[in-house]
Amino acid sequence: MSLEHINLFMQILASLAAVIGIPIALIQYVRQNKAEERENQIRTYLQTNDRYWDYLRLCLDHPKADVFDIAQKEIEKERKLCSHEEVMLYTMMISLFERAYFLYRDQGEEFCRKQYSGWQDMVRLFAQREKFKEAWKIVGIQWDQEFQNEMNRILQS
Repeated sequence: MSLEHINLFMQILASLAAVIGIPIALIQYVRQNKAEERENQIRTYLQTNDRYWDYLRLCLDHPKADVFDIAQKEIEKERKLCSHEEVMLYTMMISLFERAYFLYRDQGEEFCRKQYSGWQDMVRLFAQREKFKEAWKIVGIQWDQEFQNEMNRILQS
């Protein structure tokens, strides 16, 4: 092989590497950005959810202050079985269910799928309680629409 052939061969290899390598690098870059965005969304959601729990604890500690998401008067109109405090406690449980829904529902890993099915089982157990159903009717509208659909599907099954 002459030097010209080797040079031409190397140029072809370099061009081939660029043609293949650049799209692969772009795909990898987009995937990395999506993963980082998802992690940021989860971190933001968890931090917000933690603050919401702090707020709910304050509501429970000071029920007469009437600062819960839904005014005490509204709860009194809707409730038949649950006390105001029970509605707040069930709201905390529903918040946990929503958290599990968002963290585990679309995960491909076996661990996450098992965790999500465990949370669905727990929702089904609570769904057998009349007080839980009543609390869901009172506070259910305040949650994410996809989560509401999932909860309603489980509650109706």
